[in-house]
Amino acid sequence: MNTPLVEINALGWQIGFDPARGGQIIRCDLEGEPILKPGIAGRWPEMQDAGCFPLLPFSNRIFDGAFDFAGKSIRLTEPYFAMPYALHGHGWRHAWRVAESRADAVKMVLDHDAGNWFWTYRAEQCFYVGPEGLTLSLSVENLSADAMPVGIGFHPYFPRRSDTRIKTGCEGYWIADPTEPGLPVSWSPISPAAGFSKSRPVLDVDLDNCFTGWNRHLQIEYPDTSLLISLRASETLGNLVIYCPAMRSDILCLEPVSHATNAINLQDLPAGQAMDQLAPGERISGEILISARYTRRYSDRRVLLKDAGGNGARENGGESRDGTPSPVPQPG
Repeated sequence: MNTPLVEINALGWQIGFDPARGGQIIRCDLEGEPILKPGIAGRWPEMQDAGCFPLLPFSNRIFDGAFDFAGKSIRLTEPYFAMPYALHGHGWRHAWRVAESRADAVKMVLDHDAGNWFWTYRAEQCFYVGPEGLTLSLSVENLSADAMPVGIGFHPYFPRRSDTRIKTGCEGYWIADPTEPGLPVSWSPISPAAGFSKSRPVLDVDLDNCFTGWNRHLQIEYPDTSLLISLRASETLGNLVIYCPAMRSDILCLEPVSHATNAINLQDLPAGQAMDQLAPGERISGEILISARYTRRYSDRRVLLKDAGGNGARENGGESRDGTPSPVPQPG
């Protein structure tokens, strides 16, 4: 495995970044426990389905890579847009510049000149480890002379195991076209049976949908090891894309985003689902907080790990010398 180019190592978190390939996280562990699915430095995000990468200046797909805006007909033909549907924007397919690197924080910058995407902009990613957990922030500033459509988000891959469960609250979701996976065709409210308001296993779930009216808080449970991961998002990121394909039992993406998929081609969307518009010099930003803890004492987890097929107890996130659970960040 290649060595990550940039690292955070603080408060039990070990986080590795590959700025040159999409400004992505390729390792995110807490006390040795993977919080995000591990990736490999030197590979672009689309080659490994791991870690976390930024979504900008739009989230997910734009139908046919084309849209109209302010009298301009835009056609996104660059190969890195994963045609025929432009996918995930620029950030994950460009090199980022490291502007700051400390033991507990990293800042990266992407300057993008106008091209088939008609607007020049600057994007910044900031990562910080504090007592509450890992904070990821993302911003985009319009450096053009004209208004620019924009959307942002994060694309984290969480470990998906046979026991994994998720819990979150949403008001509705976009039903996807069965012949064009991921592209929305109609909106529907969520029934209790179809939602995740109560903890629900994901082993047999098959989703590639945008959920709206999200409460901006989710939990991922791993009962076999008693690990609980929590994610909270800022107000800008009011939608959640869940990508949990049946054909790939190792993939669980829970993506906080600022707009619905293909929003720029959908009519009469509510403000929370539409793409934003930035005036010249204006900026959009959003952030997420990822935290984790164990829900059982270390002595109880020894039994769980053994029953789950482990060889005795792991030392990760265990008890301190006085026998009390070691301090790890709590969900907010």
